[in-house]
Amino acid sequence: MHALIIKPLLASGALQFAFEKATTEGKVTIGVLIIVSLFSWTVIITKFRQLYRARKMGTRFFASYRSTGRRLTSSITRPPKRSNTI
Repeated sequence: MHALIIKPLLASGALQFAFEKATTEGKVTIGVLIIVSLFSWTVIITKFRQLYRARKMGTRFFASYRSTGRRLTSSITRPPKRSNTI
């Protein structure tokens, strides 16, 4: 049995051939998809970083809160009632 050799997609020239044979509309579509993909990945990475920082800050807060031994409910007061008169 012959050994199965898999050539990488870029090395075989298939993408270059497809891009050369594509119409203008196809090239524009590919370009727009690449730009939108890059934008999407920046949003994904930014949101991941925000969640990471929030989790880290939450962990710090809860560690600090647990170390105080006091409860926040004892220091909370009700806000004054507002009258509905105009």
